[in-house]
Parts: sequence; structure tokens; C-alpha cells
Amino acid sequence: MLCPFCKGRNYYSHSNPLSRDIRFYCNDCKKAFSPFIGTLVQGSGLSWDAWVELVRCTLENKSLVATKHLLEADYGVSMNQQTILSYRHKIQKAITLTFPMPKLSGVVQVDETYFREGQKGSRSLVNVAPTAIDKREARLHTKSHPGKMGINGSEYSCIVTGYESSSGGGGHIAAVMTGLGKSSSQPFEDYFADYLGDVTFLCSDGFEAYSRYADKHAIPHYVQMSEARSIIKKEMQDYKERYKTATTAEAVRERLYGTRQLDYIDNYSNLNYKQFVELKVAKGLTLDNIDNYHAELKLRINKELRGVSTVYLPLYIGFRVFIHNWRVDHNDTPPSSRADAEQIFTALLMAGDNYVSRKDFEGLSILDFNRPATKYINHLKKSLDEIRRQSGIKGFTFDDNDRLLTFNKRKYFEDTPMARLKEISKQYHIKGYTKMTAYQLAREICKLPEVNDIFLRLVAADAVHSHYIDDLAELLKKEEQGI
Repeated sequence: MLCPFCKGRNYYSHSNPLSRDIRFYCNDCKKAFSPFIGTLVQGSGLSWDAWVELVRCTLENKSLVATKHLLEADYGVSMNQQTILSYRHKIQKAITLTFPMPKLSGVVQVDETYFREGQKGSRSLVNVAPTAIDKREARLHTKSHPGKMGINGSEYSCIVTGYESSSGGGGHIAAVMTGLGKSSSQPFEDYFADYLGDVTFLCSDGFEAYSRYADKHAIPHYVQMSEARSIIKKEMQDYKERYKTATTAEAVRERLYGTRQLDYIDNYSNLNYKQFVELKVAKGLTLDNIDNYHAELKLRINKELRGVSTVYLPLYIGFRVFIHNWRVDHNDTPPSSRADAEQIFTALLMAGDNYVSRKDFEGLSILDFNRPATKYINHLKKSLDEIRRQSGIKGFTFDDNDRLLTFNKRKYFEDTPMARLKEISKQYHIKGYTKMTAYQLAREICKLPEVNDIFLRLVAADAVHSHYIDDLAELLKKEEQGI
């Protein structure tokens, strides 16, 4: 250790070395200093035990109110909730500085998830897309406030996550925020490539950023298409209608293998379906682990914390990654005991160079994050307005987050080409269909017992609405159950 003022080594202790309050005196510059200068605890004035309790409450995600009562009752420390939140941010920042995210190797799953842009606690709200949104309105938890452009616009922050699923890795994770709006190839390279080590298989969806990375580094790339479930459902329904007997999802997968509609492997030798399945099982090629982690992450941040400000989101993401990796390294045991908190706090002090002041957080701005270009935002808004216009004509209504709210089967059938309506009428033996209008045909089709199956097949083949097929199937199920 050096004197923080003159960098000299000629100093001595003028306090009890065994006490919590250690002080040193430099013979060269004649200044006193603490061995904890430059660390998390610099200038705090809190006791060791109070700091350990703060760390423990942060690890356990205790509420600010509960933390306040514990500090007052057990340690005689009086803090308001805002001060406790400031200390919590300091602890999380120190942890992310001291415990960096690992390099992932072996079989690595990569995917992105999205969090709604938030400015929780801000005195003035910033409009992140002024050319597409008139005003950034305050959002209350008692009312729904849908976005205007969906996840591709700057109203959502993108988190890219890598999950190490190889037998040697055991499930370590790295996650970074690439900015506002959907990640592109360049931000993925800039923000995440450093966390990918010796990757033997990269597992992802069909997003081009991952394909480009795998091609560039000649990594075998397992691709699982996002719409695979919808395609399998549609194929099973078509098969049942055509052959009057059921088929299985596995049979559909085998039949469609090689069409690149479901899942496939790039940058690898040609495999028949049996070899492909054996390789998937042997290597654990899937996206299930990362999907489960994203669900847990959203539960922690959106539900338990009721959302966080976007400027602090990277901090919370890094902290949750630390918790996950600790559990991996400690046999699925989360850091929650006082002994764990003291161990982590000691490591933070020994590491040093992790002092964070309140001023370090005061300069944060949501406009500092990478955002889609204005030209792209304007184009996106125009495209979404057209899609919503078509949806209104066909009887669909969506919220501004593009979630399906309601549908009108008859209206959808009315807007279907007459040739397709007559084909359906002929197939289901509707009498006099050749002389009926579109309105009459739609009404008769809606009377059929198989109307929901017909409706789903039409929507699945609809380029504009096919990616809403899962939402539609769920709504139809509730309709049948009378919910």
C-alpha cells in the first residue's frame, strides 16, 4: 500500500492495528490517511457491522423500509430511504467493478431481451424519440402506458445475454445493455464479443448479428427460429385436416428438417436428421436456459423492484449476473447469510479502486445510450402505422406494445380473398357458396365447428399477422372456455 497523497511508503500506524478504525501517518508528506481510501467505504463513517448489514440487505434485495428499520434497531444508524438507495447503488457498482463477468466458452446460448425505457425518480422526463412521440408522459403503475413503436424503437432498452451451457462451464452468464432499441451487429461486437472465449457452439435465434459473428469466427452455429412453435402448430393442424389423423411435433420436425424453418446448424458438416438430433442432445444445443434466465431477470426487475430507471439498468443487470454466477460457483446457494455478506464486503475492500461518489451517478443521462437513428425511427413509425391500419381493417386490435387484444373472425374472413373463401366453403361443404357474397361466406364459415382451426391457419399464412399466432391461440382458448 502507498500513501494516497505522495505515493510514499514511509508511514506508520498511529492506531490499534486490530481495531476497525485504522489510521496511518505519512512521515514524508505529514498527512494522515485510512487504508480504506479509494475503496467502497471511503468517507462513509459507518461501522464495519453496519456496512456488512447494508451488503447483506442488498444481496437479499430487502426493501428500503426494511433496511432502514434494521439499521436503526440493530446498529443505531439513522438513514432515510434515499440515502440507503444511494449506498445500495454504490455497493452494486463496487461489486460489478470487483467481480467482472466471465468469458464464456464451450456451448454458449446468446439471446436478447428488452426492458421498457424508464426514468424513475427523474424530476424532468426526456423524450427519447421526439420525431415519433409528441411528449414523454409520466407512467403510473395504476394505468397501462403502452409504447408507440414496440421493441425496435428507442422506448425499449436491449439486454444481450450469453449463457454458458457446456459441461465444463456449468451455467455462467454474462449480460450487457447494448443501448435503446434492438441490438445491431456492430453494438453486439462492441459490447459483447469480449465475453466470448473459446466457443465450440453458438446457440441463438435467427438474428443476423449472431450469424455474422459465427461466420466471422468460423463457429458452429445452432439456430432455433423464433417462429418454430407457430410453424409446428400450423403443420400439425394442416396434417390432421388433410389426412384425418393426428401427427406429432417430432414428425413435423423431421419432415421440415433441411428447410431452415425450425432449427438447423451452420458452419458444420452436413447431417441427416438422426445425426442432427443426436448432436443436439449430446451438446445440449437449445435456448431454454437463456429463456428461463430472462424470465427470472424480468421477474426481479419488473415485478419485485417495480422497474428501475434506465440509467441504472446496467448496474442492476450486472448485479443480477453476479448473483447468478455466485450460485453457480457455490452449488446453487445464493449469497444471503451474514457470513456471505462479510466475505463479499472483505473482497471489495481488498480489491480497492472501487470508490463511487454520489456525483458519479448524478451525471447519468438516458440520452448517453446508443439509440436508433432518427431516420430509422421515422421509418419504423410509418411502417407500424400501416400495419395497425391493416389490422383495423381485418378486425384485429393491438396495444402499442404490439400485443394482441381482440379479434373479429367474421371481419377477418370478409377481408380474405374470395377465391380462398370459396375454397374453404367447398372443402367444408357449404351449400350455395358459389352465389354468396364475401359477407355471406364469412358468416357461414363462422358457423362451422372447425372455424377456429380455419382462422388459425389463415392467420399463420398471413405475412402481417403470423407472428401473433401464439397470442391468438391463447385468446381462442379462453374464448372456448368462456373466460
